[in-house]
Amino acid sequence: MAVLGYCFGGTMALELGRSGADVRSIVALHAGLEPIGAASADPITARVFAAVGTDDPLIPTAQHDPFRQEMATRGADYVLEVFDGVKHCFTNTAVDALGIPGIAYDEATDRSTWASMSALFAETIG
Repeated sequence: MAVLGYCFGGTMALELGRSGADVRSIVALHAGLEPIGAASADPITARVFAAVGTDDPLIPTAQHDPFRQEMATRGADYVLEVFDGVKHCFTNTAVDALGIPGIAYDEATDRSTWASMSALFAETIG
């Protein structure tokens, strides 16, 4: 089984992996990277792919290094892709119509993360 989530759903996908759930892979796109529950040292057995933008006002860059440290400490096989100049909701083709500062579709990032996600799923769940 694989878990995929965007924004809050991505945060919950990461939490599922942190809980020790029996999943093979987790994808979290423009998701909060901080743990919601109490910190754990238990291994994260799922392969993890997370992607965020540097200009995302909801996911501050201050979350990046603690996430990397947590994944390394817990032995996770993970990738955190950070896209320069990319805002929140970069995968949502309709979000620009809302006109919300800090939120914007980014076609190149959307395509890149889709390719990374597809490759991970091909490797982990066939």
